[in-house]
Amino acid sequence: MVVFTCNACGESVKKGQVEKHVNMCRYCDCLSCMDCGKDFWGEDYKSHVKCVSEDQKYGGKGYEARTHKGDVKQQEWIQKIHEAIEKTNINPKVRDVLQQMYTFDNIPRKKGKFQNWMNNSLKIHNTVLQNQVWDIFSEATKKKSLALKLKE
Repeated sequence: MVVFTCNACGESVKKGQVEKHVNMCRYCDCLSCMDCGKDFWGEDYKSHVKCVSEDQKYGGKGYEARTHKGDVKQQEWIQKIHEAIEKTNINPKVRDVLQQMYTFDNIPRKKGKFQNWMNNSLKIHNTVLQNQVWDIFSEATKKKSLALKLKE
């Protein structure tokens, strides 16, 4: 969980609560990440999705970060979403949904959880639209797995 400190009032704010805090705190122009110490001006904080872990911060000189299998899969999944956004022959409504998804890094990889996530996070309750978006991703996934099988 990324936590910021308001440079105006000194309050600690979780990433999900930053917008609310900015509306309340009159002089909040800059936020600092509590873990890595970077400063974020305006809405730059939105791009700060990952930070140093406690192991990195307190691990000492010779610390080597381990790659987690789930992180690798998630990054591949996010890459597929970015590739799908760049397609030119997509329905404009679907393209808008894909643009909204671009800012998230926790997009589920299973259909049921994906639809539930779209309902809750994006507030999209249209199941036809949800299925269209899911079909684009499943198509991209199938193409990639076929390409890998053909290489073998």
